[in-house]
Amino acid sequence: MKRLIARQPLFNAREKVTAYELVFGFDTAKLFEGEEIKAELPDNIRGRLYGSSSSTNGKQLDVGIDITPELLLGQDLRQLSKKTVVLYLREPFDFTAEHLSAIKRWKEEGFRIALGPYATEDQYYEMAQLASQIIVDFRGKNEMELAFVPTWCKSYQIKTLAHNVESRAEFDVAKRLDYDIFHGPFFHKAEYVEKTAIPGFKLNYLRLLQEINQSDIMFERLESIIKQDVSLTYGLLKYINSAAFGLRTEVESVQHALTLLGLNLVKKWASLVVVGNIGKGLPEEALVTCMIRGKFLEALGQRVGLGQRGDDLFFMGIFSLIDLFFSRPLEEILDEMPIKNDIKTAILGQEGQLGALLGMVIAYEEGDWEPLQACATTLRLEEDQVVEIYFDALDWTQNMFVASA
Repeated sequence: MKRLIARQPLFNAREKVTAYELVFGFDTAKLFEGEEIKAELPDNIRGRLYGSSSSTNGKQLDVGIDITPELLLGQDLRQLSKKTVVLYLREPFDFTAEHLSAIKRWKEEGFRIALGPYATEDQYYEMAQLASQIIVDFRGKNEMELAFVPTWCKSYQIKTLAHNVESRAEFDVAKRLDYDIFHGPFFHKAEYVEKTAIPGFKLNYLRLLQEINQSDIMFERLESIIKQDVSLTYGLLKYINSAAFGLRTEVESVQHALTLLGLNLVKKWASLVVVGNIGKGLPEEALVTCMIRGKFLEALGQRVGLGQRGDDLFFMGIFSLIDLFFSRPLEEILDEMPIKNDIKTAILGQEGQLGALLGMVIAYEEGDWEPLQACATTLRLEEDQVVEIYFDALDWTQNMFVASA
């Protein structure tokens, strides 16, 4: 059986992804039960956990995983990559001299240890001196509580991780309080401003997005829209002439490029370009999330008898975060776009079969396994299928970003 596992980004203060946290739907100890579990993990996750040359955007990124105090005392952790894995011990525990000795040993071997805010208490002093990070859960805490840990950590040169940062306002607080690392959905939460006209350049991208979402899409209209924007024309020709397609002769016209790509690839390319251009200035991971949602939903639809609505589901994933790009409420933006009513309803209230699929995708992002499993049961999907589709969506999105770079 495939193993439920979600990948969540960790950011620096400039909102660049510096690592990922892995959320497991199984006991971490299973990571060490022979080769079978390793074979079930996707290549990029397996590489980061156990060591390989796997990378993201040309850079090897760390992964944080939760472990138990019991794992400290054995030898299993040696299977993990000390170069990339950060070991989380978030919850307080009755540590002994043996635990302390084990943490010292793992640190000497090159592992980094992250502890919860309990480490600032006097009885954990010796352990805290061995930590590389202190993780603070932002949920339900006031600013005074949140301010203590980074102040304490600076005295010992320990980094602080602001965990479960839900909104832009909380992210601003975390930065002001001098946290070093940031986790949570804040990066794809919109900040609404007073309604203003959509800038001209964004209108053209919006027209392209509307056109590829039409049931009677025509290449002639697409060609006209693309030709009106130099960056769209350049981007399309760069994409079709990239090494990914391996063409022997260079394509020089928009019409030729559209014909060679075909309708499905044109839609995917246009989606990525539109999201990338409208979303300039946003964290790249927000754009990545849009594309993952789209591809995840499209593939899920095929498994539940909605294959004929693959394009609708793909765009539903993108439109589910469209408020982020225009800083206006979702309902307001969706009312201005020619989107089918059941898609609007699904995005706004996660109702019906489409809404259940979107809810499943969001639950997977959050590593919220109980509602995910409930949705899977309702839609008659096997967990194995959902896991496979999720990581296929991750790989597809990464390849799309590389091809368009």
